Amino acid sequence: MAVCMVWNIPKLQAPLFIPVLFLGLGTKAVEQPQLLLVCMLAIGVLFAAKQRGFAYALLLVTGLGIARQSLNLQYHPATISSNCSVWKCSSAQAEPSSGYLCLCSSHSHPLGTLIEWNEAYPPVMHQFFLATLKPFRSNAQFNRAQWKQTQGISGELCPIPFANSSELKLIGRVQSEHIASSIARRIKHLIKRAIDQSFSGEARGFLCAIATGDKSNLDFKVKAYFSNAGLAHLLAVSGYHVGLVCFVPLMLLHTRRRFVRMFSVALIITMSWMFVAVCGWPTSGIRAATMICLYSLSCLFGRRINSIQIWAITLALMLLYNPNIAMSLGAQLSFLAVLAILLFLRISSSFHRFQKIAIALGIPVAAQFGTAGIAIPTFHSFPYFFWPFNLLAQIAMTGIGVLFATWGICFGIGIRILKPLQNFCNRTLSNVISQLFDGLHLVQQNFKLAINLEQTPALIWGIFSAIYFISALYSIQFKSKTGVIFIRLVTSVLILLPWGVLVPIQRNSVVVKQYRKPVLQLHERNALHVFTFDSRDSASVRRHLILKGTTNPEITCLTPGQNWFNSQGDFMLWMSKFEAKGCIAKRPCNYRCTGEEKGTLNLGDRNIMWRSWGQNQFLIEVE
Repeated sequence: MAVCMVWNIPKLQAPLFIPVLFLGLGTKAVEQPQLLLVCMLAIGVLFAAKQRGFAYALLLVTGLGIARQSLNLQYHPATISSNCSVWKCSSAQAEPSSGYLCLCSSHSHPLGTLIEWNEAYPPVMHQFFLATLKPFRSNAQFNRAQWKQTQGISGELCPIPFANSSELKLIGRVQSEHIASSIARRIKHLIKRAIDQSFSGEARGFLCAIATGDKSNLDFKVKAYFSNAGLAHLLAVSGYHVGLVCFVPLMLLHTRRRFVRMFSVALIITMSWMFVAVCGWPTSGIRAATMICLYSLSCLFGRRINSIQIWAITLALMLLYNPNIAMSLGAQLSFLAVLAILLFLRISSSFHRFQKIAIALGIPVAAQFGTAGIAIPTFHSFPYFFWPFNLLAQIAMTGIGVLFATWGICFGIGIRILKPLQNFCNRTLSNVISQLFDGLHLVQQNFKLAINLEQTPALIWGIFSAIYFISALYSIQFKSKTGVIFIRLVTSVLILLPWGVLVPIQRNSVVVKQYRKPVLQLHERNALHVFTFDSRDSASVRRHLILKGTTNPEITCLTPGQNWFNSQGDFMLWMSKFEAKGCIAKRPCNYRCTGEEKGTLNLGDRNIMWRSWGQNQFLIEVE
């Protein structure tokens, strides 16, 4: 009976919750087979507990996830290496940053796939041509190929010129004149042009980011400040932004007049999806728009659906439509953060006193707990002051949203009588955003906002998030034991935090990373000393460390021909252009480059083989 209560969770009122989780695990199991073992173990436990009906249902949805992802990989294979084939394109859309985004098909992609076309003119439509599909290249900080794959873009298509290629280019040039931008792209252009005319500096870049999803006008340091303060989600299109766009029609859903509710639902569907389209169809935006539309439809028909059930339906629809989102880091963080918040809201709904205060204070903590298992092992950073910054951001973003919406209405109407109000909103927005950015910059310069957790075992943070979700589900199922469950949660956190935060800080080890050449990171007390063997890696490492919260890392570039030493007895002597010997962190060090893209590094008693420009791979840690 206890096993039945744990797995069915009847008081959660979301019967699709557990099956959809197994659908997601089945989708990921195609590329991570160990997850299939987890699913089979759980189903076996249910069989042992004589819950055969539920076990068969989970087995079916797990198989559905595996079948859907296998079918997707069959007709949309990942592009690993360049391959030449005969292609035919059926549509093309102009992209400001990558030429054209085209829908094309070939022998290996019979159902068609999206590709990037970086030529001056689009390919000839509905005609066969010879071209090479090249995979996207990634750098040390960002796996661009995987990110593009989750968006359904297979690679970059490069045409192979032949005898009548000039004729085809002429046809492509004529066709490019008839390729019209989509409505969403024209709206995005109008919004950006209006912001460019009225704002400047940091206010212009920030408003473009929250209104169109375009963060290109934001300075790199500003993005790093937001990340270190735990506010990076404000720059990503999410439920918060979609909720602000649909705020007024959402309020109209509570009226008793059916016509008003129907009109508000139509507005919500139109405004939410148009906003997502303007922002370039981000996964988090699609998730938010789907959830808001499902909620509004349930209100229209008078059948309120539980928010966690809506979450499960949204995840199922998105996985079945595009199973690649199971591999998308952004999608995982988005769904986990929302689930953590929804579970907390469900628990706090039983509070009789200080409910609103508890919700305001607890939402940032819940989101941090829910995403810690993925975010910290990926970004290797934990913002110290995420809680106070997010509390202030709730107030600041609400005010900025109201002022920006008022300014947009006045600017769009263009009536002279509204000009004073438009100018007031313009000045106030510029001043508020400028003051907020200056304050964030001042705090960043005087305090360490984030801790680097690169040496922390990823398992610690996975257990951290798992304990939160299990505790939340138990609290919903057994409300009378909420106090005991909370005490257990706090105790578990106090036990895990020293292993996750304090122990890695106390280590004095050398971490070897792979960029163009090996990069050595040495933690000395509270400082980080980095050794590189390529001047280009110095800039890449500095940029990477700033994103992780290390404001002033000490970087030493050991370039060929320039010997180096310090007062601690460390030194490196270049024996030739390709070999250096010495001592780093009181460990014998021998660096050798045996080719343009490979070599060896002997550090202490470790012999490390390296290859140029990997995915910022962790090679080894030398104690």
